[in-house]
Formats: sequence, structure tokens, C-alpha cells
Amino acid sequence: MKSDNIISKFVENARQHKDHVALCYRSGFFRSRFQQVTYDQLLSDVNIAVHNLKKSGFEKKDRILVFVPMSYELYVLCLGILHMGAVLVFVDAWSNINRLSMACDIVQPKGFIGTLKAQLLRLSASIRQIPIKCISTQLLSTQPHQTINEIYAAETTEEDEAIVTFTTGSTGAPKAAKRTHGFLLAQHHALHAHMPIPENDINLATLPIFVLNNLTMKSTTVLPDFNPARPSDFNAKNVVDQIIDLKVTSSIGSPAFFDHLANYILETNTFTSFKTIYTGGAPIFKPLAQKFRQAFPQTDIHVVYGATEVEPVSSIPLHDYIKQDHRFGLPVGKHISSLKVKVIKPSDNALILDDTQRLESLEVNDNEVGEIIVSGDHVLKEYIGSEAMFNQNKIVCNNVLWHRTGDAGRMDTNGHLYLYGRVKNRFLTQDGHQVFSIPIEQAMIQVSKISFAAMFMAHNNLYVALEPEKPLSASEKDDILLEVKKIVKDLQVKEILFMKKIPRDPRHHSKANIEILIKKHS
Repeated sequence: MKSDNIISKFVENARQHKDHVALCYRSGFFRSRFQQVTYDQLLSDVNIAVHNLKKSGFEKKDRILVFVPMSYELYVLCLGILHMGAVLVFVDAWSNINRLSMACDIVQPKGFIGTLKAQLLRLSASIRQIPIKCISTQLLSTQPHQTINEIYAAETTEEDEAIVTFTTGSTGAPKAAKRTHGFLLAQHHALHAHMPIPENDINLATLPIFVLNNLTMKSTTVLPDFNPARPSDFNAKNVVDQIIDLKVTSSIGSPAFFDHLANYILETNTFTSFKTIYTGGAPIFKPLAQKFRQAFPQTDIHVVYGATEVEPVSSIPLHDYIKQDHRFGLPVGKHISSLKVKVIKPSDNALILDDTQRLESLEVNDNEVGEIIVSGDHVLKEYIGSEAMFNQNKIVCNNVLWHRTGDAGRMDTNGHLYLYGRVKNRFLTQDGHQVFSIPIEQAMIQVSKISFAAMFMAHNNLYVALEPEKPLSASEKDDILLEVKKIVKDLQVKEILFMKKIPRDPRHHSKANIEILIKKHS
């Protein structure tokens, strides 16, 4: 019986649109030309990869860790692993040897595939213990005069593992998110319905996992000329040249990526061919949203809210986003119809309900701030190897599973969501009321000459970090301190710090890395 999953959709798409360009990327000496690969060629290369994976000793349901840069090579391997019914263990490009070792300890992969350079990671005891290790390029080549017959995709069930990804894990070991074939298909439907990429679209995809979704449709994916490990630090001219030369019509990426791109576009008075942009993964404060509007005046831009465990949750057009008052939370739109969303009382503890308890007992009133929880088909249902992580991040009530996002927010009477920051980063005013970080940070960013701000607790003391747009004189600092002290007057702030650069999260480089800030003041 034919399986219904994203691989079957890719194969069907490749057969129907053989000559359509699937992937486009820079190649050649000094990456001086564009290489275009049709769906037919991609499927042929996937068959070669499957043949070589099986020849290397891999079988259906084996977990295979892939550590290859964002490239054509990466996607042939990803599709090949899924095509044969094995499990793709996907780690971020910024992962170091410690993170890779933790990933291996959690999922116990049968295989490790990396570039020649990545083979140096075998110095890790955890990677040395993996039974099969392969150099990525060797899995993509054939012997002279060798013919590879078409290999049919393995049958899978909705419950079968497909992909394992990892949360950032900035506060400890990363969580291993188990994405089943059923989950991926449900996510595909949610993305297609709420972040639509039309047929014949040319999409610049900066987030690797979205490329797989693109390949299930008749669209062309352009791999940007940048390192995804550094989405806020790249040669913007090279990427803009790609966009213009290839007539790119849409893009999906982090706020830091589009911020860097927008700076170059505004400095050079350049126009892009973007019709649609989706951005998310971190809070977007109003000054940045206004910069996006200025840099991409003719582009339909959407701010998307989601998480590793559920993507998307909601979205909002940029023009609506800018119009609203961000002092009362960052607006992220109405949650999508395929999800159930509730807001519950903030808690740092696991929430395990017995048969007599009802979820309603935990809910807050409309427009009251609490923790956002979600339930639906494209909500991750399981982590690998940790019952404690499941208990801390999930709620089961009447056989329905809810995911705790860890995000503080409120929902109005029309189902629109507003974000207030992380639940764990809430603070008490001097009279004992709970407050959340985003509205206060938003107010501080509105202060003249301040481009970014963060609040954090270290050793039970509250600190404020400010990132100026440029170096400040002593008198300018004094003026800013007066303004910021008015904003935080109800809070017991130990110190207001000026920092040349507030550390950002490793995945999107867009939100403050609170854990590093805490370590700096421990």
C-alpha cells in the first residue's frame, strides 16, 4: 500500500514536473555561477543516495545523524534517508562537539554522515561509538558504468519516526523532538494553508527544515549564499545579487537575517523582487518592523509565531503588526484553525493532572497574561529519552495532549494572541505584582539611541542590559539612564548595564541569550 507522507509527495511532484527546477545554488570556482537542478535530476540523485546508504549497511528505521552544511548535498542525503524509511537526525549548523555528543547520547544513532572536515568530530567518544560512519560525498557518487534502478519509497505509518531535531538547549541538555511521518504531513498541511508558497514560486529558504516542505510542491528553492550558523553575519550583497538575478519571489527566515538584508538594501537604495516574506523565531519590536516596511515596501510581509514543537501557531500581516500598541504585548495574530489554544496560569512546575482535575481550572480570563498552550495534529507529541522533559512541557487532560510553549501571552475575546516574553523570565514589582519582559523591553527600545534591550535575573538580582546604536558620550548615557529608570521605576533593578553587543540566541541570532547574560554576572 502506498504511504502518504512528505516523501511520497516529493516523488509524485518530481514525476509530474520532471523538468521544473527544484533547487538552485551557487557552485563552481569561487562560487561564481548558479547551479540549477531539476526535480527529475534530484530524484535520480536521491536514488543513488538510497542505493549507497543501503550498501553502507543502513536499514529502515535506523537513526542516522547528518552533519553537513546547508547545500544540495545535504538535501539529497535528507531525502534519501527519509525515502528508505530511516530516521534523519538533524542538528543545527552551529552545533559544537559538545552539543553533537549530547545529541548522540540521547538518540543513540546507528550512523553518522558528515563532510570530510566533520569526520574530525570522531574524536568525541560519543561519535566514535556510532557503528557506521560515512563521508557525505561518497554516498552521492556511483561507480563508472554503474546503473541505479529506481528504488521505491519505503512504506511508513503515521507513528513511524521520520526526523529528530533538537531544541536550543541553552539551559541544559537539548530536547530531542521526535517528528513522526504523521506529524510532518500535518505540519505540511498547516504550512500550506497558512504560509502558502504558490506553484512556480521561487523561494529563498534560510531555514533548512522548510526546504523539505518546499520540495513537496511545484516550487523552486534557492539556497542562500550564506552560513546558516551565522544568520546575522553574511555578505548581504551576494544574497541580494542572488535574489535579483534569480528573480526570487518569496523568502522564509529569521528577523536577524532580514534585518541584515534590510540594512544593505536601505544603504544602497536597492529593490528586491520579493512578493512575500515570512519571518519569525524571535520577538520583532516596532522599530525593526518599521525598517522591514521601509526596505521591502511592495512586499507582503507576515510575522509568524511558532516553536520547535509547533510551527506555525499564528501569523499577522506586518501592516497590522505595526499599527498596534506594543505596550500591551507583541501582536502575533489569530491562532490557526487547526489548533486549539488556551492560556493558563504561569507556573515553573510540571503540571500533571489526575482524573478529577479539569484544564479549565488552570485557565486565566480573556486578556489576562499567562502561559500559552496548544493542541492539534501538528503539535509534537513526544521527546526521545526523557520522561521528565515530557512532564515539564506537556499536559495530558481527558486523553488530549497539550504543549506548553513556555511563552507568556494573552488571548483576546476574538482569539488574537499577544506575546509578553518567556514565562521563566517574569519579575515581581515592589508591590508584588508579576510583570513580563517584552512590554518593558519594547519601551526601552523606544528610548533614543538604544537599539536593543534585555532584562534578566542573576543571583536573585534584576539587571537591565542596553545595547546602544553607536558609542555614547557620558552625558548621553546619563540622559538614557534617566529615561530607562522611569520605565523600570516599579522594579527593584540592581544595575543598568550598557553593552556593545547583547549576546543573541544561537539559532536565530534575534533574541537575547539570557543564559549567557546570567553567566556573565554570576
